[in-house]
Amino acid sequence: MNTLNIDELKATILLVDDIPGNLIAIEAVLVEMKENLVSVSSGSEALRYLLEHDDVAVILLDVQMPGMDGYETAGFIRGREQSRRLPIIFLTAINKSDMQIERGYAEGAVDYLFKPFNPFILKSKVSVFVELYKAHERSKRKDQEIATLQRLLPLCAWCKKMRSDDGYWRELEEFVVVQKMGSVTHGICDECAKKIIPKI
Repeated sequence: MNTLNIDELKATILLVDDIPGNLIAIEAVLVEMKENLVSVSSGSEALRYLLEHDDVAVILLDVQMPGMDGYETAGFIRGREQSRRLPIIFLTAINKSDMQIERGYAEGAVDYLFKPFNPFILKSKVSVFVELYKAHERSKRKDQEIATLQRLLPLCAWCKKMRSDDGYWRELEEFVVVQKMGSVTHGICDECAKKIIPKI
């Protein structure tokens, strides 16, 4: 069972921009969140990262990039089952027309920010998705813990009786029936057979 405290969990924020200065500016705003900031300079690098990692909380994706632009990158992200629900925030300095914004939302963006961006607004929007990611991880871990606990069978170390869900300690055969685990069939294991069956 993973004992990592949910408060120790770090979400990954994937930053995608072909201009190093833009990445540095975004990192400077988000660094105080103390999450994992991963910067890549192209859509193909972003896709490669997503193939190898599943801890991304949100993607900040530049629209205008040479080669594979932000729209195309978002389309590939949405086309893959493992990453199709990842929140994407588009960042752009020039594509401000309604048609371009609609295209961004059609490609799966959950938000659109214009450069130069307001640092407070950027951090606030990213924080929402980081908290959603952590809440989802917290829920997953609780489910895993419950599943693990459900597989544990309380066994008395002294008499070897088992405690059923109703709180009573029962012999193994009775426990199996009460817990609706099936029925018991009897046999003799090889070790016991050697002890109780006379040698011929």
